[in-house]
Amino acid sequence: TPTIFASGFIHEGRKFGNVFIWPTYLLIGNQKIPSAIIRPGRTHHTSQIELVTEFNIKKTYNISNGDELEVILRIEES
Repeated sequence: TPTIFASGFIHEGRKFGNVFIWPTYLLIGNQKIPSAIIRPGRTHHTSQIELVTEFNIKKTYNISNGDELEVILRIEES
């Protein structure tokens, strides 16, 4: 179950659907980089995820599509 749900919206006539978000950390070397897995509510890419960070992770660490990365889920305790 995702920990965050973002409702869809319409902006300048373009429709953007719902998004499910899981807060994560991306592990690169000894760095623990805050990140998130996002997945659209409607998609044909059921075997892919998108990982986002506050900066361009691909350029900063020379990462390409399809590269394997180590990611851990952030679990908030209540």
